[in-house]
Formats: sequence, structure tokens, C-alpha cells
Amino acid sequence: MALEYPSDLHVSLTSNALAGVTLDVVISGSIAALQAPLFIRSLRRLGAQVFPVLSPGGEQFVTPMALEWAANNPVTTGFSGLNTHISIHDAVVVAPASANTIASLAGGLSSTPGLALIQSALGQKKPVFVLPTMHASLYDSPLWQKTLEVIKPFTTVLTPRREEGKYKFPEPKALADIIAHGINAKKIQEKTIVITLGGTKAYLDDVRYLGNYSTGALGSLIAEELYRLGAATWVIAGQCEKLPQSYSKLIRAETYAEMDSSCKTCMQEGAEGLVMAAAILDYEPEQKISGKLASGESGLSFALKKTGKIISFLNPKGPAKVAFKLVSKKMTPPETWENLAREYCSRYKLSMLVINNIEDVSLDRHVARTFETCQENLGLTTHEFHDKVSLASFIANHVFGVMNS
Repeated sequence: MALEYPSDLHVSLTSNALAGVTLDVVISGSIAALQAPLFIRSLRRLGAQVFPVLSPGGEQFVTPMALEWAANNPVTTGFSGLNTHISIHDAVVVAPASANTIASLAGGLSSTPGLALIQSALGQKKPVFVLPTMHASLYDSPLWQKTLEVIKPFTTVLTPRREEGKYKFPEPKALADIIAHGINAKKIQEKTIVITLGGTKAYLDDVRYLGNYSTGALGSLIAEELYRLGAATWVIAGQCEKLPQSYSKLIRAETYAEMDSSCKTCMQEGAEGLVMAAAILDYEPEQKISGKLASGESGLSFALKKTGKIISFLNPKGPAKVAFKLVSKKMTPPETWENLAREYCSRYKLSMLVINNIEDVSLDRHVARTFETCQENLGLTTHEFHDKVSLASFIANHVFGVMNS
């Protein structure tokens, strides 16, 4: 039986955040142009159609063939009678943008198809995103900084990664998320969502602690998707192996007390939605011992006290409030989960409860059941998932839908 292989031009969708969006990507003369094919593929994985425009300088670093493969669309390299220098797509991304390209743009020049395309998009008041990449000495030039200020009122100037004395291309997947966020945030009234993730701990002495284990993987996927959809994401991360690649703000809060304080502060600052994906300690020591307990001591015992349910004190301004409950189906059989969900949704005023079964949760596997509240009939809508990606997408779309309904 012959094996079937996908086309080499195929990409697998990881999100629909840019579904139906068409983008021109202008690649100028910078060594960072080597990242352009990976960046274009990342945009396509979010659902975008991409049309590359390669400048004469950019052609010194990356070939039209590589960009055509990445985009699965023809590449514009020169002016033609087809008027490819006139903007007909939704937005323009200039990545990388060299010092010379930005100076030419600020001067209103249209001497290349890419520059003309950008001017055409600006004339139609379309979004234009500009990623400067260059040696730090060029970036820090006072004359060039004045030039950069010229384009800021008309474009979105992105922040490059500074390393080794250079302003470099960010990680391509993270940059694609930033573009998705920028485009979607312009379409909606941006809402602030708090996402907690990771585990929390409480110290026994200055070096030892009790802790809840959580990889942070599911919370990170939820945070990334909400960010792509255009939400302002405030991520409160406990102890974890995985952090989101893109977010609006990141707050580290590894202890129960830090998590509690950070969550309450975010509520006071006007957070409009909440996804409580962190693993919160249920118990902590009644008293922390100063210093380090001697390793040779035996028969140690610690009195524990029950911690408060942080979510019970958190009330976002909007209707989206998602909590998670980890159970063992040996102790809490699946036929009891709906009643449990009904109780939790009522007690904590949740829009959704996600029940995870500890026997079916690992870094690579995640079986969960979601329970959404239905205000019309006070009932619950239930769905079951068998992987983190589809579960995270469903939760993010629930939050986004509730917040923007």
C-alpha cells in the first residue's frame, strides 16, 4: 500500500486567529531576511494568506524561490503592469526593516515595489507593522532615532530582540503571534484577561517547600491563543516548565501568597476576565522555620493549615471566569462530574469549569471535560477533549466569545 505524504507547501493550522486575513510581507536588505521564510510559515499556521515583496537588498540574503515556497504565493520583486505595488490586502508587515528602508519610508519615497506598497497601504489607512533590525550602533544613531519618530504616528513599530550588539529578528512564531494580536486588537475593544498557570509552593524553611506540580503547558497555550485573538493578556506564572511565547504582561508568583496577592491586584486594576489554570496549594505550613533545618534530624513533623480558595475572592469586571478542577476518577467517578460542575459554577460564579482527570493528564496527553454555564436555562453545555491544543483553543474561544458577546 502506497504511503500518502502531504504537499511540501502544506502547513498545519495551530490557530484560526488570522483566518481570512491577507498580508503583504515586505523583506528588506538585512541578514535577518534569513528568518523571513520561517516567519511567513508561522503566519500561515495562524490562517493568514501571505504575499511576499522582496526588495533588491533583501534579494542578497534570501531568494524569491524560498519565499514562494514559504508563502505558497508568487513573490513580487519588481514593478509590473499588474500594479502589485498598490495595496489590495488587509495589512503590511515590514520584516525585517533595514535602517535604509525606514529612512526611505519616513521620506515618503516609493522607489521600490515594497516602499510603494507601504505608502499605498498608509494612504488607505491600513495597518502597517515595521520591525527594525540592524547593528545597535545604527539603531542608536540620534539622526536615525529622529527618523524612527517620523513613522511612529502612522505605523506600529515592533520591538526587535537585542543580542550581541545587534537588533535582531524575534523568534518567528512569537512574531506571528504579535502580528495576529495587533490586527485583531484593532478590530475589537481590547479586553484584559488574567491567566494564571504553573504550580505554587509554600516554604517549610528557607530552602525546602511544599509544592503543587504543574507544567504550565495548558495555561500557556490558552494565554497564547487569547493574545492572538486580540486580548490584553496578563499572565501570572507560578513554578512551571513552560511559559507562553507571547503575552501583554508577565508576572511571576511562585508562592501561594504571591499568587493570591498578584491575582487580587490585577482585579483591582480592572481585569475583565479570568482563567484560573494554576495549581494552587490547598495546604501550607502553619509556621515557616527560619534558616535551614539540619539534614540529620529525624522524626520531623509540620502542622499544616488549609489555604483559602483564591478564586472565591476574585471577581473580574466581565462575565468570563474559568476555573479548573483536578480529580481522580477512582475517587470522583465521571458520572458525578456534572453535579460537581453545577456546584462549582454556582458557588464561584463561573462561566466554565474544566474537570481534569489526574490519570489522564501528562505533558503530552490531556483528557478533560468542560462545563459551560447557560444563563437561559441555568443548564450546562458539556464537551470532552483528548489533547491540550484543542482544549486550549476551545477555552480561549469561550472566553473571547463571552467577553465580546
